[in-house]
Amino acid sequence: ETFRAVGVGRHEPDEIEWLGARSLEALSDQMGERRYLMGPWPRGADAVAFAMLAGLLTPFFDAPLRRRAEGYANLVAYTDRMMARYYPDFPWSETRAATRPPVFFRSSTCATTPRRFCASESWTCLRYSGG
Repeated sequence: ETFRAVGVGRHEPDEIEWLGARSLEALSDQMGERRYLMGPWPRGADAVAFAMLAGLLTPFFDAPLRRRAEGYANLVAYTDRMMARYYPDFPWSETRAATRPPVFFRSSTCATTPRRFCASESWTCLRYSGG
């Protein structure tokens, strides 16, 4: 029970997925069209973001949050770029080519999100469609 009191362990699985989806959306928005988070060259923040995204996007494990991450073209391209730069011998592109990305659309309501996170009408929620 002690472990549930801290970190994501205190949330239900659907809440963890929803929190992860919001983090992916924020990271995607922050990155925009840049090659790296803070500009034209990788920085320390890129090491952290890349580590999390590479672990999340690995095709060896199937998870709802991975399928959500695959819906962000800029994050997938960023992870591919970082893998090619720092791990050129790893067959990342070939391994990932077998996966099919999902389709997401933005919703103006929070009808599909856990109720406890819908305090603000201005929050954008993501809904999964197909796949």
